[in-house]
Amino acid sequence: MINQILIYTRPWEVRFGIMLATEFSRQYPDKPIKFVTFFSLCKKMIQSDGRFEVIYMPKLLNEVTGNEINEKDIAELDNLLYCKSGANLNMMLNSERFLPKDSISKDIFRNKHLIVLDKLVIKGTLSVSSMYDHFVYWLAGALATAKNGYHFAFCASGLPPNRTTIFKTPWETWTVSRSIEETNHILDETIQKLNLPVEQRVSYMKKDEMPSFRRRFNQRYKEFKCSVEDWNSNSYFVTKNPYLRILRRFFMPLLLYNSDYKHYTVSDLNDIDLKNYKYLFVPLHYEPEAVINMFSPWLRDQIEMCRLISQALPTNVKLIVKDHPLMSGIRKKEYYKKIQEIPNVLLVPSRIQSNNLLGICIGVICLAGTAANEAALLGKPSICLGKPPFRKNVQYADFAEDFQISDLYSVIKKWEDEDEYKLDLHSWNTWVNSQIDIPLVPVMNGVVKEINVEYDDLKKFTQFINDSLSKNE
Repeated sequence: MINQILIYTRPWEVRFGIMLATEFSRQYPDKPIKFVTFFSLCKKMIQSDGRFEVIYMPKLLNEVTGNEINEKDIAELDNLLYCKSGANLNMMLNSERFLPKDSISKDIFRNKHLIVLDKLVIKGTLSVSSMYDHFVYWLAGALATAKNGYHFAFCASGLPPNRTTIFKTPWETWTVSRSIEETNHILDETIQKLNLPVEQRVSYMKKDEMPSFRRRFNQRYKEFKCSVEDWNSNSYFVTKNPYLRILRRFFMPLLLYNSDYKHYTVSDLNDIDLKNYKYLFVPLHYEPEAVINMFSPWLRDQIEMCRLISQALPTNVKLIVKDHPLMSGIRKKEYYKKIQEIPNVLLVPSRIQSNNLLGICIGVICLAGTAANEAALLGKPSICLGKPPFRKNVQYADFAEDFQISDLYSVIKKWEDEDEYKLDLHSWNTWVNSQIDIPLVPVMNGVVKEINVEYDDLKKFTQFINDSLSKNE
């Protein structure tokens, strides 16, 4: 039974959230609907709409000290969360990139969120958020599940492209029923699109057009005023002094540069020796991001991942390592130098298309990225060392539970002779049935980035939620 509806929102999600709340109010007219946010800009936008209550989390967190809950109650909640969702508080905390530095402050951070959210998330809560990419969303979703409620987390999908995956937990998705014909059609369509460059088939990989100087200045000024308010409210999502932050936000887009590391092992596909060696493709992930923090909580260091793979390789097999295109100019040069210090590694430029690398490699290994899923569709064996929700599509996954890194040598030797893989269609159907064919990706609307969804598309989300709830009863 649903007793309340909570919608966790960020600035680019407000318009979508208000539309969603409007539809929920029509379907559940007697249920209170509340927005929860860390951003004063969201608070002002929702208050200006005038129809829904908005909860400003920094205010609630500042009203508690963290001492209002004892260790026994924390331990009981910790056990309940683990039993209901498979993740304890420490795992959730380790996913937060804005954690305080010292251990005492970390405990206070945890306790404050527990106190506030345990009171906010009542029995029978239906809640909605974007991906579990912060402690607060993961904890809120786990609390809703533990209290006989439901949580739906939306995340843009890279495969099939331009869709949205609906998560129950970071490793488990909600699913609805679709015909085999429909899922097979999506499979054929997806395989055809794999020949296109990634920025042409995946909307969140496209670069936004830069608005005019005046419009950009006006928008940054509005953001600056809200950033000052959030900074003064101790909102940990505002991690930098707003005076410095606004300079960075304003001037960084003007610097059209690519400071990616230039000293690659090879600079072109033609430089790769295909006669004497075979290759594994290791695509690096954007970070920090949910792909690492949520799908691979047991192994997050991608340099260490490359080292573990390298030491398991037969001498005639090398690693081709390519960074995520959106990390260009972000990583320090020392990061790439450490990768090149690992034996058997070829570092290639991120501008080389992944589909071309898939064609010359005997398989793919990564933490939890879409490239492993792409390989499976193309008949290539692949391994995800993490636990992504599509893991049943790939040959091996989840080294913390199902796959041993010590088995890599024998697996790769097998791949040398048998580099073909047959996708399990049942697993594919289950994966596709967790998705909606609408991308929840922020796009530029003037100078504002926001999720742009029409009402007819929105009804697909509420229909998915209602079908999932009916299936769950």
